[in-house]
Amino acid sequence: MKKMLWLLPLLLLHCGVYSFRSGSLPPEIKTVYIPIFESELQGEETNIDIKERITETLQEEFTRTTRLTLADEENSDSIFIGSLRRYTREVANYDESENPIDYKITLIIKCEFTNLVADQVIWQQSGFASFEFYEVDESQDDLGEEEALEQLIDKAARDMVIKATENW
Repeated sequence: MKKMLWLLPLLLLHCGVYSFRSGSLPPEIKTVYIPIFESELQGEETNIDIKERITETLQEEFTRTTRLTLADEENSDSIFIGSLRRYTREVANYDESENPIDYKITLIIKCEFTNLVADQVIWQQSGFASFEFYEVDESQDDLGEEEALEQLIDKAARDMVIKATENW
């Protein structure tokens, strides 16, 4: 056991610190323009005002986790465009009486991050998917779905920034 203790500092020294900071972004990109997402959602889904919320959360995530600052379209080095393609809510599990126990909500997004200086697409995905689960609580009506949607938006924004700014 004592022999292994001396390995711990050595191991920690070699592990380093991992960060999702924009290490893979081209150096000429210093700003990003993120217009409000388009929406292809139909019917009841349009009652959930997701496009403004995902856009705002994505803007916050870019400025919080990368070196990029927000800019308007005319003064930007890059642009991140998104379109909401689908929002679904489906029962994930039932109890013994066939009553829903929890639901799964899924958001499908088409997105593209472009280097405007080099006129080059950095990352794009036509079916970026993110999902979240929530339990049925009849006393809270749609509050469970609303909280899950907020978590889903946060997770989707975080994952999109990681995918767009890191070369995997």
